[in-house]
Amino acid sequence: MSNTDETDPEDYNIRSAERTEWLTQLKGLIKDRPVSPALWACCQLCDKERFSVLLGLASLDPNVLLGYQESLASVPLLCKLLVLRPYYGFDCRHAHG
Repeated sequence: MSNTDETDPEDYNIRSAERTEWLTQLKGLIKDRPVSPALWACCQLCDKERFSVLLGLASLDPNVLLGYQESLASVPLLCKLLVLRPYYGFDCRHAHG
């Protein structure tokens, strides 16, 4: 963004209408085939530029996108459980630094 005071709500995990539309398109492209939670989470949280590339790949061949599921299976293993009371959360910051 041009103004440094402006922030993108997606930086705070507030999904944009654009991403919601892309997720809907993706679901249609893969014809509601089941996907791993890791793949779906990555699609919801990844950089919008990268997501548009994934959407383009899926429009050419949905199996290309579905093929990423195996490599994403280890993503949850990169997270560590934070022992915070009254809830438990996951901290993946070290994996993305």
